[in-house]
Amino acid sequence: MTAAAPLSAKQAPLLAAALIAFVAASAGITIAVWHADALPDVLARLVSLVFFLFIVPAEVLVHEGGHLAVAKLLGWRVPLLSWGPFTLRFVPLKLVYGAPAFGSSAAGAVVAVPPAGRESNWGWALLSAGGPLANFLLAGAAGMASAAASDTPRALFLVLAVISLASGLYNLWPRGSSDGAQLLNVLRFKNGDWRGLFARLVEQTLRGVRPRDWPDSLMVAVRRLSLWSDSPDLQLAAYAWHLDRGEIGPARAALARSARDPQIFAEQAFAAAWFDRNAAAAGALLARTGWSSHSLICYWRARAAQALITGETTAAREALRKGRILVREGPFATAFDADWFDAIEKELP
Repeated sequence: MTAAAPLSAKQAPLLAAALIAFVAASAGITIAVWHADALPDVLARLVSLVFFLFIVPAEVLVHEGGHLAVAKLLGWRVPLLSWGPFTLRFVPLKLVYGAPAFGSSAAGAVVAVPPAGRESNWGWALLSAGGPLANFLLAGAAGMASAAASDTPRALFLVLAVISLASGLYNLWPRGSSDGAQLLNVLRFKNGDWRGLFARLVEQTLRGVRPRDWPDSLMVAVRRLSLWSDSPDLQLAAYAWHLDRGEIGPARAALARSARDPQIFAEQAFAAAWFDRNAAAAGALLARTGWSSHSLICYWRARAAQALITGETTAAREALRKGRILVREGPFATAFDADWFDAIEKELP
């Protein structure tokens, strides 16, 4: 998971004030746009500029709010909502700076977990469609506001309508892990079970449960799916579960079955350094990890292990220091992450 820092006692009130200011400014801008004709030209232009700056974050918030609303209507648990660089955890209620791994390449994300017996492919389809639907509803509202307004307000609301419509269509386009691709996969391949499994894995991580303590029923499903799916998320879950139980062979086999991903390379680099004592192989794999935020804990763990076996004590200690900061301040790190840094440190001279 990502190396995200929790908010300090001083930061939390400031961030809360900033979010309140964002909502208040959005409402104020909307009212000002509606009455822009009564404003001086300079102020009207300033309102228009700020209006454009607020469109993108507002669109993302509306989109994720659509997913959240559908999940609540279905009666599903929602442990997390991420919006840009912020993550709102609902149990316990906590706002942190940083997003988990699955949101690292997206502007926002919602984790929804269906209760036992209430999971269905149609439920997952509705959840996927909730975000784009919210964009379309906003586009319709902005379009009606544009028709009722005049001059500058009409133009701005029309722009908002077009951007909202484009955002909804873009998210429905079946590419990568978009809402459209997930919707199509659920309807075509009935893969709601995979999404439910992934959501439950995320929920365990959010609760700080270390891998070896994950429910057996959950890991039986993970092992079954990981045999035929090369999804990095599934394989990393199987890897962590086996590794935390001391089952090195099955852990490494899980990594070998996975599609390549920065965190996979980082974990393979750690295995090469720690278990094989092969510094060259570890270095080659580390060079392929890049600087993806959600692989940084793995990266510094592998770098510390590599430096240890090459006798670079100073570099090893520096890697340990950086890794421990991420583990200590990351709201998605567990004792599993801390234990490996302790094991490496014990071997340092």
